[in-house]
Amino acid sequence: MHPFISFHNHNEFSMRDGMGSVDEHVQWAVEHDVPACSLTNHGNISCYFRQYEACKKAGIKPIFGAELYIIPDRKLLMPWIGSDEDNAVEMRKKFSSPRNHILVLAQTYQGLKNIFKITSEAYMNSFYKFPLIDFNLLAENKEGIIVSTACAGGELPRFLSAGEKVRADSFVKKYKEMFGENFYIELMSINYDVQFELNPKLYSIAKEHGVKTILTSDAHYLYPEDQKLHEAILMLQSKKTYTKEEDKEEGEETGEIENEETEEKFWEFSVNDLYLKTREDIMSAPYNADCKDVMEECIKNNYELFLRIDDIELDT
Repeated sequence: MHPFISFHNHNEFSMRDGMGSVDEHVQWAVEHDVPACSLTNHGNISCYFRQYEACKKAGIKPIFGAELYIIPDRKLLMPWIGSDEDNAVEMRKKFSSPRNHILVLAQTYQGLKNIFKITSEAYMNSFYKFPLIDFNLLAENKEGIIVSTACAGGELPRFLSAGEKVRADSFVKKYKEMFGENFYIELMSINYDVQFELNPKLYSIAKEHGVKTILTSDAHYLYPEDQKLHEAILMLQSKKTYTKEEDKEEGEETGEIENEETEEKFWEFSVNDLYLKTREDIMSAPYNADCKDVMEECIKNNYELFLRIDDIELDT
């Protein structure tokens, strides 16, 4: 039986979003007999050297990656970066959207160098609120890189959620043609209504196009009991306060709620289990009861991908 190796994990380097130090993530992996630690922070690679040293000390494989922000064409945006023309703000907004997520992993040392290059280019030449890349930048530096479709904020999941099957098919064909066996479609084991609807659609389109699926848990913190603290961090980011139960009407969906008396904004996060999960967590989750065969298949694919990724050496 293969352990569950999740490739999509955030820690404190996903600013005001992820939790846990590099050492804590590595310690978690060791304690749960997971042979690798993958960290894929939002738009940055700042923890790589700490991750490398901690993993080597613990005797496990470091997997280097990032969850990047991708737009249709960064070259349309670049002339407006830093511009003070009257319409510059509008043009920056126009050309920096839609902004989707994409997950990249370094399969080889060359892939790691290419992730350095991609992220550096995004920060230096197409930064607007976030470091932004596009498909062309990714494709130009594809050697040694594994690409996955990321979370519900990824382009493929958004097409499928919107019922845009033609655009979803086109996306899969384009990425499969460019990245071949290094392109994966990502399912997630999280307690989230949107993901419940997405997983069957993602699995179906993967089978239709002959693309392998992997499974992640989009971990933003280490343990289930960290959930409330994670919410507090997100509220600092969004400048909101906790939802008061007396202000929440029965049946109201999770989200931003306004207190009519004070006009104060209250907030509650819609996903309550973005912690690092084990195989047992995945298979025992009630929301996975009807899809255990799919979960098993994806966990096996994860392990095969783990074996395909080099144990990359860094000169520290």
